[in-house]
Amino acid sequence: LGRVVHEFHERFPGVSMELHLDDRQVDLVEEGFDLAIRIGRLQDSNLVARRLVPCRQVLCASPSYLAKKGTPERPEDLLEHSCIVYSLLSTPREWRFTDSQGETHVVPISGALESNNGLMNRAAAIAGAGIVLLPAFYIGEELRTGALKQILPDFKPIELAIYALYPERRNLTPKVRAFVDFLAATFGTVGPWEREE
Repeated sequence: LGRVVHEFHERFPGVSMELHLDDRQVDLVEEGFDLAIRIGRLQDSNLVARRLVPCRQVLCASPSYLAKKGTPERPEDLLEHSCIVYSLLSTPREWRFTDSQGETHVVPISGALESNNGLMNRAAAIAGAGIVLLPAFYIGEELRTGALKQILPDFKPIELAIYALYPERRNLTPKVRAFVDFLAATFGTVGPWEREE
């Protein structure tokens, strides 16, 4: 978002922003936020949600971890591996995958590290701590450089998306509407982290 916020400010220099970057789910109305960006599968709420872009998840590990522990060939092989847990998921110790025939594989995972921060989990995976499931925007560069290797590419994790959420459409301020429109136009149908540079 850093680059996008800068580009928005260049286009609309009269708009100032205060960003709160947190993995927790805030209450927009109660806490006085104009807008939230959320990733996931949204639950019903009284908020207006605008889908911005798909958010592909990638299962990966460092070459050093795979050299030491081996490369899983099926989701069930993850039972024998150390997995890095993202604690804010609705079911943090369970990963779901769909194979090419549409069959769902639900795998209970375990590992020595659990955190509520994707950047922490990425750093741990690069260091060789285990297998991690992260959104592609966290690890695009690491996949390109080989610091992390995708595993089980034929088994797709749950599909997520990135959304802009705001309390009411009729009270949406012009600056918030402009920013949401700018995000949608900038991201397009494929996030910039998925595009080849």
